[in-house]
Amino acid sequence: MHQDQANSVDPQPRISRLHALFGDIFQHLDDATDADTLRSCSLVWKAWHLPAHARLFHTIALTTADACARLQRVVTTRPRLLAFVRELHINFSRRPIGTLDWLVLPNLHTACLISYPSLGQTYPPLEELAPLLGTPTIAHVDLRGNPSQIVRYLDIVARCRTAELGRLNICVPDQGGTTTPEQEGEQPQSRIKVGGLAISGAADLSNALVFGPEGYVDLSAVTLLDFGCLDYESHSKFLAQHGQLLARLAIIAPQINSTPTSSPRIFDPQQLPLDTTTLPALTELTINAITPPSLIVVQRWLAAARRLRHVVLNLVEIGAPCESFFDPSGEYEAQLRAIDATLGGIGLTRVELRLRLGKYTGSAVLGAQSEALLALFPLLRGQRVLVVGVE
Repeated sequence: MHQDQANSVDPQPRISRLHALFGDIFQHLDDATDADTLRSCSLVWKAWHLPAHARLFHTIALTTADACARLQRVVTTRPRLLAFVRELHINFSRRPIGTLDWLVLPNLHTACLISYPSLGQTYPPLEELAPLLGTPTIAHVDLRGNPSQIVRYLDIVARCRTAELGRLNICVPDQGGTTTPEQEGEQPQSRIKVGGLAISGAADLSNALVFGPEGYVDLSAVTLLDFGCLDYESHSKFLAQHGQLLARLAIIAPQINSTPTSSPRIFDPQQLPLDTTTLPALTELTINAITPPSLIVVQRWLAAARRLRHVVLNLVEIGAPCESFFDPSGEYEAQLRAIDATLGGIGLTRVELRLRLGKYTGSAVLGAQSEALLALFPLLRGQRVLVVGVE
């Protein structure tokens, strides 16, 4: 190529690729633990400025008035930084955090509102939260607090949103209390249509004000449910009412204990605490916190849900506890092979075994345990649909 022709090549594609590479690199830096590194990177040269700030301001947490004041001082002179914020956490539990009318987040995706009664009950004025929760780009709202606080937040979200919410998380602490008598007599003026719902803690699925036919949460189009607690009786009733369109379900494996106990969270392994046969559209099932004794119930769950295409099995912490899956008697090994046979005959497109890395687990142990688990699923491994991941 002639020298003049070489010099005339448009450099823009190279620059675009370079920016994309920097973006990938900065994704590996945590905006909390690596904040100082990201600030330094943003000052190195112009090409690093944008990806460093995008990562640094991706998630902001406002827990005190001081934290709000610091952020407000920064964005007063550089308001464009707020356009990088995709996730917002506001904790009203500790103390008042000040006014929020200056906080304009045009690209907000996730909003988390926290207020635990044991630490206090402070709320911002309703008119300050409405602009934030009404941001059109929000797809995920996470609400944490006692039932009366959850209802108050739902009322705010329902009033300021018209578009469907991709996912709503509701977490109530174990000693969360109840809604107030005044709230129980209310009739929601607006409802929140959700595509996905996650429930954890002591959230009451029978609360008509929240989940009833005219409650705040409209579940007519829900396709994803994530149950983060062990109340299978409530789960079954809830699924019977709202499970016709459900495509994705996440549940916790039951605790199996041979010792007699009156705890409602311990189950006879011969019982099936949750019936998945009533879910005609279910194609993805995630089972969390699986322990070796619970494998018998897990296998029966999987056998009942015959339309599955994607299965995620979250096993217990890897390392010494994980060795219990390979007991000398071979009991659990046989159950794992039964799961392999059950899933192997369904025609799945993907099966994930997820292992939680132990604090002192080295890569050698991780590799050995992963290989040992893969060996127990010869049919799925042969179909090349089985993967092992680490959380």
